[in-house]
Amino acid sequence: MDVKVKENGDTITIKWLLSKIEIPKKDIVNVYEASEYGGDSSVTHRIGQPYARADRVIIETNEDKYLINTNNGARILEILRKSN
Repeated sequence: MDVKVKENGDTITIKWLLSKIEIPKKDIVNVYEASEYGGDSSVTHRIGQPYARADRVIIETNEDKYLINTNNGARILEILRKSN
């Protein structure tokens, strides 16, 4: 099951398996694609199944850094960039 990202009003909702994370849009500082397999040591939340060929999307907020492992990185980046 892949990670699902949706824009819901003032928040971004990330769902994976039984987890649901809501991030206020106003808290998002930066969104980008990571080149490192596991991200860097400052990542506070890892979402999705990591594997060698996965896309890796980073969401930086005022307090946290989220790493999303997905097959659909371009679509997730599009949703996140459009919402900011």
